[in-house]
Amino acid sequence: MTARATWRGFLKVSLVNIPIKVFPAAESGATLSFNQLHG
Repeated sequence: MTARATWRGFLKVSLVNIPIKVFPAAESGATLSFNQLHG
């Protein structure tokens, strides 16, 4: 079964529109972490 977006919108930067879709989390207990890579 495919997930449906809970919100859809556009991010406008100058003359470029970027489509954005927000999906619900697959697990309610899942944690979100961001790892930074420095080059």
